[in-house]
Amino acid sequence: MTWAKLDEWYTADLANGLGNLVARIMKLAEDNLDGPIERPEPAGFPDEYSAALERHDSAGALSYVWSKIQSLDQSITETQPFKVVKTDAEKGRRLIADMALELYTIARMLNPCMPATSATIKETVLANKKPETLFPRKE
Repeated sequence: MTWAKLDEWYTADLANGLGNLVARIMKLAEDNLDGPIERPEPAGFPDEYSAALERHDSAGALSYVWSKIQSLDQSITETQPFKVVKTDAEKGRRLIADMALELYTIARMLNPCMPATSATIKETVLANKKPETLFPRKE
């Protein structure tokens, strides 16, 4: 572990990855949904994630969470809800609400390793507001 690697990880995964994803989805939600999504009922976690935690493999659990973050980011690119909502408002709102729900689920999985970030994301989703910058860019 070096400071350069830590800075690279912070910028790529936190500031440009998770932080940007939260901002994008919540800006779409704030602008296009009539209100916040309903708080999801507590549910179990995917087997791959749970198994990693049971093995005390926090790196494996976080790797799974980051794969979900990347998948959700890719989903925005592919479905382009920001365009869909302009041509089919109902379908666009449904896409955005589903993404906000997925973001909430990701936040729940972040709780063991990043409890403050998890809480902030969940509060943001339930308030239907774009948050302040989660991870400011380091100069």
